[in-house]
Amino acid sequence: MVVHHPEVFSCDSTINLKQIVSNVLKSMKSPRSQLSKSAIMCMSDIIHTLGDQVIDLLDVEGLKRPGESILYQLLLKASANDKKFVVDEAKAALVEVATSLGIGPVALLLMPYVKEHKNPKIRGHAASTLALAVEHAHNVGDVITLLNENGLVQLSASLLTDKSTEAREAARIILREIKVSER
Repeated sequence: MVVHHPEVFSCDSTINLKQIVSNVLKSMKSPRSQLSKSAIMCMSDIIHTLGDQVIDLLDVEGLKRPGESILYQLLLKASANDKKFVVDEAKAALVEVATSLGIGPVALLLMPYVKEHKNPKIRGHAASTLALAVEHAHNVGDVITLLNENGLVQLSASLLTDKSTEAREAARIILREIKVSER
């Protein structure tokens, strides 16, 4: 419905997007792989269609309450699920997060997972999603703001020695994009 009738989900609509996202989150946490995959696909469609309208709903309290976070569930499914089809959908949803939402909010959501998460796979997926967001940033000024205010260079430098190969590669991509944006 969100793909074919996005106007139904507008701000003045009677449909409660927060409740819908909450129900999708519950389905994403399901032990049933097919249900989890379908919920991830649904969330990907919501992110793609509604864009920045869903930013506030993606990561409620982040690392403090990971069970309430869509973003954390996507990172977890992408790194720790034993079913390849679930992993593939979670990675596709993370790509949607990186390419459909603004670089500023995405970076602010992902940076705590890149900096502080103990699981190297989750750190790696978060870092590669951040790198993809930096690559797809349309406004160079937003990247410069991230550099100055949020320490993107320092974060990338620390990732160069991370245990995760994916995190190290993401750091290289981010640093390359920073160099290109400075020109």
